[in-house]
Amino acid sequence: MAWTLYHKWLEAQADGGVAGTPIDFDGDTLKIALAASGYTPSDTLHDLFDDITNEVMGTGYTAGGETLANKVVTESSGTVTFDADNASWLQNASGFANARYAILYKEGASAAISPLIAYADLGGDKGNVGGDLTLQFDATGIITWS
Repeated sequence: MAWTLYHKWLEAQADGGVAGTPIDFDGDTLKIALAASGYTPSDTLHDLFDDITNEVMGTGYTAGGETLANKVVTESSGTVTFDADNASWLQNASGFANARYAILYKEGASAAISPLIAYADLGGDKGNVGGDLTLQFDATGIITWS
């Protein structure tokens, strides 16, 4: 799964982060939210979770998304990698069937101070109605910098 970084996040990191708080990838609460195809990602305009429209709804999905577990940041030969356990939503007949984008962000006290980090296009509508939905992160990590 390829992730696109929100450029506003990169700019904010260079300036000390949103509200002067850089993201600690293995220490802060990071989440994956899901948005329907009505959301149009903008890596140059969107910077906070309150920019996200059309978040999915349904049994088995909690507003704001899934908290990433077992986050780790590593460095090897000049490449820094961020990884975590796969995110998943359990099957439910009353669930959702319209998730088009996965959105990685840092949870703040409100959506207005929760910086967006990256998003992934799921390639079509996905859901948890017919079975569990699991976002299988790349074996080399979610995001790498070199």
